Amino acid sequence: NSGDLRWVFETPSLITTQPTVADGLVLVGTESGELRGFEAENGVERLRWQARGAISARPLVADNAIYVADQSGMLTALRRDGGQLQLIWSYEADPATAIVATPLLAGGRLIVGTSGGMVYSLDARSGGERAALQLKGSIATAPTLGMGMVYVQANRMYALGP
Repeated sequence: NSGDLRWVFETPSLITTQPTVADGLVLVGTESGELRGFEAENGVERLRWQARGAISARPLVADNAIYVADQSGMLTALRRDGGQLQLIWSYEADPATAIVATPLLAGGRLIVGTSGGMVYSLDARSGGERAALQLKGSIATAPTLGMGMVYVQANRMYALGP
């Protein structure tokens, strides 16, 4: 409660995501595309993984997986095995567009938007595409779930059914 500094970890590349805290780790993404994981208690680095593009979307941790979206249009699911990260699956959205917002996990599906205005619904376990929808405008904010619908903000506000 004192606000005393507990630890600092400097990365060679700018940290570009909000931190995610899960399972005793703090996860962040960097401008150079690294996912870095530190012990929340003491800042000791425990995980490092290289994405194809810069990571600006906050890492999502759920159902024993870490989901990482990058600016090359790739969404990747990783499994933590001790100090190692193992690939579960990866999905490439349109490579000409970036994923800059954190995906939404709802009902076993990952909902993710791209800078090109595409919204994808993926099976969270396999990465298989369930649906794709082109919207008008760039999607730079995370989708939101409420009242049984998924809300996506681009140049307009969209409500998508289940």
